Amino acid sequence: MRIDSSHGYAPTRRTVWLCLFILLIIWAFNFLVGKIALRYMPALTLASFRLVLAGIFVLLLYPVCRRMPMFSEALATHKQKRTLHDYWNFLYLAFVGVTVNQLCFTVGLRYTSVSHSAIIVGMGPIYALILAVASSS
Repeated sequence: MRIDSSHGYAPTRRTVWLCLFILLIIWAFNFLVGKIALRYMPALTLASFRLVLAGIFVLLLYPVCRRMPMFSEALATHKQKRTLHDYWNFLYLAFVGVTVNQLCFTVGLRYTSVSHSAIIVGMGPIYALILAVASSS
């Protein structure tokens, strides 16, 4: 590990690559596990289950991350009063970015193959770039 002046220790290059590899494997199995689960339950039930499970995971992980130096520093520097507008933005982005995303992913996976769904999801940044360029013109 190398020492980084802002947060203590920075991960080595090997650690970063290992984490990226593990993330890639988990993401690849996401499509397979989703397709298998859709054999046994309806798409909306699976999407709801995924949302609840992710919410529980985040709630359990939050107290642990809050004690880590890099997160506690960020929390301390961003201590400010939240407005009603901030909460509305958070609610809107959570609904569209997470709930609608999971519903569309699960329902779409129900009607297509694993490989096609992986290609469609992988092209998401390209679609976002095209829409951003088209909307700015």
